[in-house]
Amino acid sequence: MSSIVDQNYWDKGYQNLTLRYNEDSILFKEIFDKYLKPNGTCFEVGCYPGGYLVYLGKKFNYTVNGIDRTPFIEDRLPSFLNSERVKIGHFFNEDFLNFDPPETYDVVCSFGFIEHFSDLDAVIEKHTDLLKPSGILIIACPNFTRGQYIFHRLFDSKNLDRHVVETMSLPRWREILKKNNMEILYDGYYKTINFWTESFPQNFISQKILDIIQKTSNKIDRHVHIPNRWFSPYMISISKKSDDV
Repeated sequence: MSSIVDQNYWDKGYQNLTLRYNEDSILFKEIFDKYLKPNGTCFEVGCYPGGYLVYLGKKFNYTVNGIDRTPFIEDRLPSFLNSERVKIGHFFNEDFLNFDPPETYDVVCSFGFIEHFSDLDAVIEKHTDLLKPSGILIIACPNFTRGQYIFHRLFDSKNLDRHVVETMSLPRWREILKKNNMEILYDGYYKTINFWTESFPQNFISQKILDIIQKTSNKIDRHVHIPNRWFSPYMISISKKSDDV
């Protein structure tokens, strides 16, 4: 089983991407501060282009590691992380589901990865396999369900089709995590109603409607903090592996 998105799609998008770190673009920082402890090792699944590794390495003094299928992980990412003065471990240019990890880690995380696979159980279980006993798992992805689904189907359908919407379910995450000896520390939705797209309508009227929706939702999101399953753009889970594993 592999991603529903061909790797060429990602590589094409990364081809001309200049790696820059912008802390303002990092989501979930206040949640990290509450549940993560400093020092140790961190491993990100789908780690390119590396912004989260920079944040976690700087903020929590982690030695950062990761895996990604893009070849740019080998010739671009290490020098970028070095320039940000982050402690570097090992990076693997491999298929995650066939990956045989040489070690386990204190923190394992992925941001926008699991929703590109149809077999959610296998993907989450593989995340948990990388954890040390008492290790912390962070899983986050977009929320394209309910109201967000309508927005994306109308204005961002090609991007929507690159996601398995059925995987965007906190109850399913909880069920799978508990089966894999994980204690749920926190899960929920993130932000209020922010709406983003990866494509833009060619029709002038549709573009104007999209502009109004995005400007209105962004304004609401700046002033109102009510995470909800209907319109919040992201979802996140923090869990802890059992000591007895």
